[in-house]
Amino acid sequence: MTWKRYAEYMFVLQPLVIFEKKNKVLIGKCIKTTSLYLTFWMMGLTSSLIGTSFVHLEKLFGVTSNEISIILVIFSVGYLVGAILCAFIYDRGVPEFYFVAFNLLSSFSTLVSGAMENIFVFGAAIAVQGCGMGFDDAAGQSYCVNLWLNHRLQRPFLQAAHALWSLGGVLSPIVIKIFLCEFQHDQIVESLEIQRKTVECNKFNSSTLSTVDDINCNNSQFHNSNVTEVCAGDELEYSRYAFYTIGSIIFAANIPFLIISIEKCLTRNSTGMTIAIDYNRNITIDDITVNEAEIKKSLKHSEVDTSNIKFSGNFELLNRTSKIIYLCLLFIMAMLNMYIEILPINFLVSFAVKHLKWSVMDSSLLLSCFFTAHFVGRILAVLTSACIRPIKMISANIVLTAIGCTSLLLSNTSPLIVWAAVTVAGLGVSNTFPSTVLWVSETVPVSGRISSIMIAGASVGTISSPYFVSLLTVNYGTFSFIYVLISAALAHVVVFIFLYLFITKIARRL
Repeated sequence: MTWKRYAEYMFVLQPLVIFEKKNKVLIGKCIKTTSLYLTFWMMGLTSSLIGTSFVHLEKLFGVTSNEISIILVIFSVGYLVGAILCAFIYDRGVPEFYFVAFNLLSSFSTLVSGAMENIFVFGAAIAVQGCGMGFDDAAGQSYCVNLWLNHRLQRPFLQAAHALWSLGGVLSPIVIKIFLCEFQHDQIVESLEIQRKTVECNKFNSSTLSTVDDINCNNSQFHNSNVTEVCAGDELEYSRYAFYTIGSIIFAANIPFLIISIEKCLTRNSTGMTIAIDYNRNITIDDITVNEAEIKKSLKHSEVDTSNIKFSGNFELLNRTSKIIYLCLLFIMAMLNMYIEILPINFLVSFAVKHLKWSVMDSSLLLSCFFTAHFVGRILAVLTSACIRPIKMISANIVLTAIGCTSLLLSNTSPLIVWAAVTVAGLGVSNTFPSTVLWVSETVPVSGRISSIMIAGASVGTISSPYFVSLLTVNYGTFSFIYVLISAALAHVVVFIFLYLFITKIARRL
């Protein structure tokens, strides 16, 4: 090689190759991030599918609210199974393939659930849907954090993913309400009376009941309501189209990941090698150089606590007891956060219709208000997370959440108080979970297993909360939902304080 060709290679060709490679890597990351954002938006759109149609599903399947609450528990069990599967298989394969498979699983099960006539088969389909959603949620946290690892915009990118989830939640009640018919309030009251009498008849034999109690389990008036059914027949059957619509949207949102997966398969088959598209595979010297420059730039232009970086590197040196305590506190914090987040999604519409005697339209709009505040809070987190540390954001969030939930004690006083309290609660709970993930990333590497521990805690919250609230509602009234929500918000504050003190104490030792 002559000196001219050597100079041309060193100063012209090689810089062009490096520049082109950097652009390809950046474009690849942006495409993957967009695909992940669509997945999170889809999960938000699906989140309130059962909650918004709660009362209609009671009528559609001829069951009580207790049985529909069991369906919510079944969904949560599937969600937990999906998170556990993520812990075992995510780090061993190509993430995009997993996203495609589990999104298709969610789409198919949602479409099937809409066509089911039997409540048990409907529950099985919802469990499969939950499994797909649980995997996507657990895998999405790790995928986004590692995709933009050491990038100064890592925090805003993860917050934006959760903001898209909230945007889907804002649109969900509005889209689902199109397929739901209105109820008369005396029809709802009659349904609640039947549920109360059913509980009484299950507790006692009819022979032991006093005739003065006016509770006759064999009375035909008990089984046959004299109230005119406003929402019945074909109008009630039309609510099934909400499931068909959401299932189709899930399939459409999966198309970008499907294209990425097909491209990877074709590339491997045609060239016999894998193109360095993945963030954690086939790293070359040039990638390491670029990564080092990004790290230096990130440390220079963003607020980074070096003590936390040191703690992250020494986490494996902690004794077993400290690790268990740390992970258990994270588990409990995620569980309580999900109590606060999932209870309004599942029971707010039912509470407004049955207790506050609002219309189905106004009740759906109240849930949309919760999700709108949720979305606004996450947009604010996207704009501020680059300069505000996660610990500060979490502190502000849990205070707002406690204030909003506690204010619901005055819900019988005025509708304005309900709207204001729901808005404040939605704003407070909006970015607590993603901020916790970012806070955890300052202490431990967020692998598929660590992410799954938090999602498992959240899944336990979604499993236990619906049935627990339903039991209290049947026995003590619909307002029990508010008491559980307030208790979870206050317990969340206490657990956060313990977790913060524990991390501070451990960090000083290392």
